[in-house]
Amino acid sequence: MGAATIAITLLLAGFYYAIYNFLTAADTIDGVPVGELVYEENSPDGAFSVEFYRTSGGATTGFAMLGVMERKETGERARIFWEYPCKTVTVDWDDAHIFINDIKLKKMMDVYDFRYGIAEREVDSSIPN
Repeated sequence: MGAATIAITLLLAGFYYAIYNFLTAADTIDGVPVGELVYEENSPDGAFSVEFYRTSGGATTGFAMLGVMERKETGERARIFWEYPCKTVTVDWDDAHIFINDIKLKKMMDVYDFRYGIAEREVDSSIPN
């Protein structure tokens, strides 16, 4: 096998890997763009905060809402909520849960994606500060 064949094989493998990552990123809320910050609230005990960002796909789509929760003690941030269509949010808290638009999520444990419902948060849904 010549050097050119190896180079082409590696190039094609890299190309297919990039396409795979691009297509599968749409399956999670990790790829959702952060839009305009429209609402922020702290939990009653001050241990968590949640920020909501309104995004729009343009003139032909409605607004979506992305929720990002932060654990104040560690600075850990995670995307926990994505709803479409959504113009506003309501938030309520109890000791172990956050209620966003009447959707009950375990703090920093669950993720709501309007396409799939509630799921346990995966490690890769943490986002940098």
